[in-house]
Amino acid sequence: MRVAAPHETVQLLVRSGLPLGIACQCCQHRTVLKYTLLGVHEGDRRQLCRLPLICRCGRRNIDLIVLETPDDEPAFLSGEILGIARRPASSF
Repeated sequence: MRVAAPHETVQLLVRSGLPLGIACQCCQHRTVLKYTLLGVHEGDRRQLCRLPLICRCGRRNIDLIVLETPDDEPAFLSGEILGIARRPASSF
């Protein structure tokens, strides 16, 4: 697994069939979303960073994590994040 690069498009998700990991920088909530739930389709060229994603805490400060193997999903959800440092929860 790795942090999504700014130039990557939703086609990455369509081709791989793997979900996108989403990690909130504020509340540390994590979830995975399958591309079908994101409303993307074959031929969609939007950048991942332009998807209208908001954490359940209401903030947009999220890290998008590209899951590269089926084993990455449980590792991501259990708290392992490769390539980014864990941030303390914000006290807003």
